[in-house]
Amino acid sequence: MSAKDIQRIPERVKLSQSVYAKILNVSSSSVRQWEQGKRTPTGSTKVLLELLKKNPGILNYRKDHPHRDSLIFFPWQLALQIHFLF
Repeated sequence: MSAKDIQRIPERVKLSQSVYAKILNVSSSSVRQWEQGKRTPTGSTKVLLELLKKNPGILNYRKDHPHRDSLIFFPWQLALQIHFLF
């Protein structure tokens, strides 16, 4: 997954970088480094990003949550949501 791909995902669903980082359960610094091509995601985060690249709309149920900036998300929670979509 390229740095440009990582940048496009939150842009397509209109997420801030901080919310994007929380959804991925990583720091904003990590997201920034991925977007700049300085580092690459690994493990479950890489898999999650690949799923989000294919279907960024799976985040829509969280996008409009009134407290989205104060919520902490974990990749396994999103994986469960993805599982129920198929």
